Amino acid sequence: TLTVREQADLGIVGLGVRTNNALFDLRLLDGSLNISGPINAIGGDVTLNVSQGGISGSGLVTGNALSVRASRTSSLTTSVNSVTGTLTGASQTLSISEANGLAVGAANLVASGSAAQIVVNVAAGNLTGAGSIQANSGASGITLTTSNGSINMTGAVNAGTAGTASLTASGIINLPAAEQITAKTLRSNSVGSTTVGTNIAELSAVVTGAGSTLTVVERDGFTVLSNTAITNNGDISLTAGNTAGGDLVINGPVSAGNRNVTLTNNNGGIRFNGNGLVSGANLSVTSLNAVNLATNVATLTANVTGSGQTLRIRETNDLSIATGNVVTNGGAINVTLTTGNLTGVGTVNAGGGNVTLGAIAGNVTLSAVNQVTGDVLNVAARDSSLLRTNVNGVTGVMSGSGASLTVTDVSDLRVDGITTTNGAVSLTTLA
Repeated sequence: TLTVREQADLGIVGLGVRTNNALFDLRLLDGSLNISGPINAIGGDVTLNVSQGGISGSGLVTGNALSVRASRTSSLTTSVNSVTGTLTGASQTLSISEANGLAVGAANLVASGSAAQIVVNVAAGNLTGAGSIQANSGASGITLTTSNGSINMTGAVNAGTAGTASLTASGIINLPAAEQITAKTLRSNSVGSTTVGTNIAELSAVVTGAGSTLTVVERDGFTVLSNTAITNNGDISLTAGNTAGGDLVINGPVSAGNRNVTLTNNNGGIRFNGNGLVSGANLSVTSLNAVNLATNVATLTANVTGSGQTLRIRETNDLSIATGNVVTNGGAINVTLTTGNLTGVGTVNAGGGNVTLGAIAGNVTLSAVNQVTGDVLNVAARDSSLLRTNVNGVTGVMSGSGASLTVTDVSDLRVDGITTTNGAVSLTTLA
């Protein structure tokens, strides 16, 4: 073991410090440490304790386990197996630039001062470890980057409820445990799949690898920011309300390319604002409370479980009701298409709620027995439309010249008003 105790500022210069697989233990009682020459413990551990100052310089620190303590902004260039450390100063930054793979040790990597920052860059290899990374006082931040590897940790990443966690990986991002990431804002960018368990308020996530997926399971509600949740033809699954209430709010595009999107909230609702368009092949929605979405998808499955909670879908193209059905627990259903046709083999069932089906530039064709169930059915379409229903009343507007409306219901049917433009109306009751 090589032990150094220094009263004030200290510089590591020239050929630096070397041990033969032994511990290098350096403690400054006051002042800062500048590393311009290398510190090389080979396979031994390195402890740098600069409790009253900071660490600077570009000298390489080599060893097995690195332990760091500082009160001011500190930056280290490393080639170690694992790291732990504590930064105590407010508004200070701890930066680790690692040449190879790096694990966060059980003693954790902590910036305890208000508005402090932790930055870890791994040039080659993965960022792993059971230790946590914490910068959770005030508007703190954590930035983790693996330029040629993955972020695959079992330890927590905690930027606090007012901070930002930014994760970038050329491989996968895998922190799947419940609430493994805590932050106000999570920003992620990966080539491989991203799978995260979160306690956040805001999300921006980009997955660039072809077919790679995005999976987020959030403690309560969160907002997809205007700069998106997007994959390169990979499935997207966003879950809110895993253990507590709150809405899933989509302010920016959620786009899975030609793959599927699953939106779930078992303790709240799902709604869009502004540019919050949901795009993909198949959209599956499960929610306790009301759902209001703008979509560009091919098929729809939806289940709104809360009593009287509503479902509204505004779709830009053709839409098929999938075999998983579109169902509410007595809440109104409104599915309207700006272009294309509304078809499919699945049922639309609002229980005792009303059902509105619109195809502004197409037709509505839901012709299986009892395919539409509700109180009052309102149909609005440009082209001839055909429905088989189990409803109490029907209204309709066929806007296209000569467009007809055909409704076959299982029992008594009340007509609350139907308008066509020289198109036929056929109403049949089977009871």
